[in-house]
Amino acid sequence: MMGFWGSHLGLIDLDLRLTDEQGWAITSARASTRALQTDLSPGGQESASSAARVSDPQVTDAVVLAHQAALDFARQPVGATGLALHSYFAQVADSAALTLIHAAQLDWLGRVLAGSPFANLPMLSAASPFKSGGRGGPDFFTDVAPGPLYQRSLYDLYMFPNSIRALMITGATLHEWLERSAAHFLQLVPDQTDQPLLHPDAPAYNFDTISGVSYAFDLSGPARYGPHGALINPQARRLRHLSHDGRPVAPEDRFTIVTNNFRAMGGGGYPLEDAQMIAHEPTPLTVDVVKDYVRRASPVHPAPRFNWRLSGLPQGTAAWFDTGPGARPHLDDPAASGIEAFGASPGGFLRCRLWFGAEAALLQFPPATAISGSRGWRG
Repeated sequence: MMGFWGSHLGLIDLDLRLTDEQGWAITSARASTRALQTDLSPGGQESASSAARVSDPQVTDAVVLAHQAALDFARQPVGATGLALHSYFAQVADSAALTLIHAAQLDWLGRVLAGSPFANLPMLSAASPFKSGGRGGPDFFTDVAPGPLYQRSLYDLYMFPNSIRALMITGATLHEWLERSAAHFLQLVPDQTDQPLLHPDAPAYNFDTISGVSYAFDLSGPARYGPHGALINPQARRLRHLSHDGRPVAPEDRFTIVTNNFRAMGGGGYPLEDAQMIAHEPTPLTVDVVKDYVRRASPVHPAPRFNWRLSGLPQGTAAWFDTGPGARPHLDDPAASGIEAFGASPGGFLRCRLWFGAEAALLQFPPATAISGSRGWRG
């Protein structure tokens, strides 16, 4: 594999021999990668954006028309946003970027289910922060400034070619769905301030947030599921205060939920065996659903709803996580309440600390119907 963002070339060398019996035969093979000229990040690793562009006139001449067509498409205006849309804190707190995806998905779900037997069930939305650092490096974050939205902006928000799906689930399945999502976090020790928050083997695209309900994750205990979805602690429960419209969710409750085809078909090890598919193919790509919503609702102002939080630790407890250095201008955002930056980390990331119990006045967890416009709702 040749790396990402053009950082490497992938090379396969074959030694061939011509025989009378078999024709050409492979006698040996070697595979390797060759790094292009790069600038190393402060941590000594190659940055995704640092690879120098090495051009070959024959190649550039051959693709110039297709390349220009791609640029023309990416620069097409779609709408506008009144808020910055970024994923720098999306693994630890609610974000405007995911709020926009939730809003678009719920809008689609409401129109698809209108007049169906499922139309009167509560509607939920599941979405993950796809571009959120990790192996992609310190530049691999969604970061769209307030103002015009272009085609490229929407693919920055939703980079995978997933198609959208609708399911009917029970309250019991919803509980397990969120318990699986809670595997994204490590168990924390009360009163400690120098401990990691995120599980190193849990990719961001497998961390689902669910809009339409309010809930909390108690990180004082172990996770029920492992980072790849295996049930590792059958007695463990991290999910707390799961409610819809201020009422606790019961196992027999029924909901409709909109997600993507990867998750609906079991991707990420989510326990969704009891889910019932209620919107079959052909369904549009999720990015096209977001695009349609932005065009109709522009300008959008997707303020985070703060419907979930991390809890279970006393005031004065903290844990660290890594994000991109582009997060610094957003540390004063409402969604960054309780987050402080305290230095660089390996690979060029920015290391931040999340404090628990930072705002005593916000320890009362709100019902799902009364949270729009509130400040940070973490433990």
